[in-house]
Amino acid sequence: MASKQVTAAVAVDGAQRSGPLAESSSSQRTLAPSSGSHDDEDKAPDNDAAAAGVQQTNDLEKGGVLVVASTPDVPHGPSEKGDGAERKASTAAVPPVPPAPAPGAHAELMYSRYSPARKRFFCFILGLCGVLSPLATTGCLTALPEISSTFHTTGSIINISNGLYTGAMGVSAFIWGVTGALGGRRIVLFTSVITFFFFSLGSALSPNLAGFFVFRILSGFSGTGLLVCGPAVVGDLYKPTERGTALSWIMSGTLIGPAVGPTIGGIIVTYTSWRNIYWFQTALAGLASVLTVCFLPETSHSRRWDNMPKETRLAETLAAFNPVRLAVLFSQPDLLLIALASSSLLWNMYAFFAPIVYVIDPRLHFTKPLQAGLFYLAPGCGYFVATFFGGRYADYMVKKWIRKRGGVRRPQDRLRAAIPWMAVGTPVCMLIYGWCLDKNKGGVALLAVVMFIQGFTQLMIFPAINTYCVEIVPNRATEVLGGNYFIRYMFAAAGTSLAIPATNGIGIGWFCTISVGFILCASVGVLLVIYDKVPRFSKNMQTLDDLAKAG
Repeated sequence: MASKQVTAAVAVDGAQRSGPLAESSSSQRTLAPSSGSHDDEDKAPDNDAAAAGVQQTNDLEKGGVLVVASTPDVPHGPSEKGDGAERKASTAAVPPVPPAPAPGAHAELMYSRYSPARKRFFCFILGLCGVLSPLATTGCLTALPEISSTFHTTGSIINISNGLYTGAMGVSAFIWGVTGALGGRRIVLFTSVITFFFFSLGSALSPNLAGFFVFRILSGFSGTGLLVCGPAVVGDLYKPTERGTALSWIMSGTLIGPAVGPTIGGIIVTYTSWRNIYWFQTALAGLASVLTVCFLPETSHSRRWDNMPKETRLAETLAAFNPVRLAVLFSQPDLLLIALASSSLLWNMYAFFAPIVYVIDPRLHFTKPLQAGLFYLAPGCGYFVATFFGGRYADYMVKKWIRKRGGVRRPQDRLRAAIPWMAVGTPVCMLIYGWCLDKNKGGVALLAVVMFIQGFTQLMIFPAINTYCVEIVPNRATEVLGGNYFIRYMFAAAGTSLAIPATNGIGIGWFCTISVGFILCASVGVLLVIYDKVPRFSKNMQTLDDLAKAG
């Protein structure tokens, strides 16, 4: 018996995919790439996508995936040397083999589903959604005395609600991440923004302290889905060399929110009731809900629910929410170190913002909430300016190292863009800020400049880190992001809750010095990932299903 075979190499920008060459009863066989460097790249195949004839990897390599499609054997009669009629009939029975797809054709189709203008509009919606939950973490900071007076408690107790809020953000991140992997991005975005709207309304109408705490916690739990799915949508829409730029616009909303929240809160509480802070938050969530429901489509390339047999769907869904998966996932050194890096930045940011009213007001003799609120605009302006540079610089770094390696891309290349700002820029700003306040030196001008630079450096770091999380395991991006957000917001909750007591106990100078030590240690961890000094995720186990089984 004889068979005919066709070989096609298909290289995809940022991922490799192999598809069927014929829809007849042909069989397929995928071989390892035959060329290119394999020391620097790892593959994380999507088991669900592979079932549909599509295999993904997270690195661009030289060469491609080798796909061999075999036509079925055709009987040639009793002898291979039959007469001409037999040979002619046998040849006619062999189905024609279609031409191999052009290299990169699948990637072009995947990333060109929407026009550039529509993709920018999607990013605008995601950026607006990204403002909501972080804005709520700091919106009440300048109103702590007024809120505590209403509920007959202290500012420190009200500030604990912020810590619980950010803690709820962390816990829910894993749940939203798994839901996004199972059911796609849209279901998470829709559910998250709608529930955030109603819980914000509850915060505005809270009759007592217990109700205020409950609705604040529920708001934190619901809003994180918007943060987890935003970067994953960028990964769905943009090529690897374009993701950093797009992600910087989404991250600008995530970071500008905490910066402008106190300013908005200060303006509101100066002229009206603190409850209007939450009415404003509710109105913004309502606008985001309308835009999300009406204009944001499903962007996921594949949904795990679509490929689950009905008989086992419930069992597989419940298994996906097993917290052991999260623990085993972040037992991988590279993912853990990147999570700690982002956590150090969130700790720094929230510990930086929380005590401003209690530290800056008495030193600079501010007497109105609006004055302290305006002070938060300095880092907010830094975040906004960095929006134009952070993502582009990360993309530039990726392209630079692709050229150096002759066409090979590694996800950790973009982390190089974060190192100067993380190891030098942010620590220097924190030390100047902390000790100037501690020693009552420098005045408003110096502090405002330092806070501006601090905001700028942070947004130069986050696009590189978040995009790395999307690319390291692309077929499980929302789960990796969910786990990363879980860890970072646990540290943010600790920073928010401890900032005021620690500042009162050891002083703002030493508290900032401790924060700097955390950031410097995290920078060393990022360097270890960049230079492959720790085991990488996909060298050991390919998917979270493998990890769960191993755990």
